[in-house]
Amino acid sequence: MDHAHEAVFKPLLEARTAAANASPHMAVDAMNGHAILSRIEAALSIEAVRGISIPSRARAATALVQDAIEPLRRSLLALDELAATAGTDEGWTQWVDQLRRVFSAADDACSAVATALSARSTEDTPPRWYVRNSR
Repeated sequence: MDHAHEAVFKPLLEARTAAANASPHMAVDAMNGHAILSRIEAALSIEAVRGISIPSRARAATALVQDAIEPLRRSLLALDELAATAGTDEGWTQWVDQLRRVFSAADDACSAVATALSARSTEDTPPRWYVRNSR
């Protein structure tokens, strides 16, 4: 769970720290969903393949982890969509509400990623479909 937590929350918390003492406009800029998502995906890709030497298993583990964060991905992208109207009172309220949903989705994603990371296979033996029969 530690690796999942760090991969998901470190980029979010660093952005939140940058936004905490900023003007509302700069806070919206600091919480850029695309940038945060890129950092989360990069960290998760590293975690997904850690200890896996077989390329097909690495691809499968990466896909599982990326699937696990899909709701978080949608929440972060929705945050960016609302950023354009965050300069108005109503837009700010909607943006802040979405930011809360982002952190809630991050909690869920963290659990899903931890499950995906624990389910991956790090065996060095190739899957059976690569083994030739010796008949």
